Formats: sequence, structure tokens, C-alpha cells
Amino acid sequence: MRILVFATETFRTMRRIFVIALLTILCLACSKEEQLSNRLVGTWSVDRLEISVSGSLPFTAPLSNVGTITFKNDGTGKNNIDYSYTFLSETYAVNDNEAFKWENSETTVTMEGNANSGEQTIIWEVADNAKKKQVWTRVDDLGLNYEMELSKQD
Repeated sequence: MRILVFATETFRTMRRIFVIALLTILCLACSKEEQLSNRLVGTWSVDRLEISVSGSLPFTAPLSNVGTITFKNDGTGKNNIDYSYTFLSETYAVNDNEAFKWENSETTVTMEGNANSGEQTIIWEVADNAKKKQVWTRVDDLGLNYEMELSKQD
């Protein structure tokens, strides 16, 4: 009887070790690119967008709750972004409710679409890639620095 109990416990322990090992292998098999892609699918709130420029006229525009960005499995998405800021007595407004195509690498998200300034490609560097919170940065052609904090709604 003791041998049967010992054999049963040993089998259960070995089965648990096998399941844990299998799950670990499956988690490690997913590339960082796939991991980011899988995490992006869904709707993200843009909790904070900071626009800044350095140089002779330093400037920072911290903005909050400017809208949402939705990423779909098929590589398309939709912006629902609305904000404005003032720089050197000039007000700049962005109202982007356009569809876009997207793809990603391990550390970037590329969005191609018809935004306010016409057909354009925007490449964001992913500074923090967590499941529910992300931080992205980029510098545009005019030298404006952008930092965006996103939180997943789904």
C-alpha cells in the first residue's frame, strides 16, 4: 500500500514538473515582436501626451486624456485623438479620427495612415512594454519630442 501511495505521489509530482516545464518553454518561444503585437491588440487610452522641444526656446506641453487608439489583429487600427496646445502664441489643434495600418518590431510600432497632415508614417519607440501600461516616444521631422503613456481598456 505504501509503495502504491509513493508511486502515485511521484507520478503527480512528475506531471506537475512536466506541465511547468512545458508552459515555460511555450512562454519563451514567443518572440518579443510577437509579444508586443499580441499586447497591442485592443483599445488603449492615451493617458498622457507630452510634447516638448529643446534649444533656444524650450517648450513643454503636458496633455492628459487626449483620446484612444485601437489596434486590430488584422494590422489595422483607428485613432480617436483630440488635443490642442499653444506655442509662441500660436495654437495647434489635432483632431485625428482616422484609420491606419500598423506593424511592429521588438521595440517599435509603425503607424501608416491619413492623419491631419496627410498620408504619413509615424514610428514610435516603445520605452516600456507592459501588458496594461505602455510608454512610447518619438521625435518628428520638426524636432518636436513626443512621449505618450497608454493604458489598456480591454
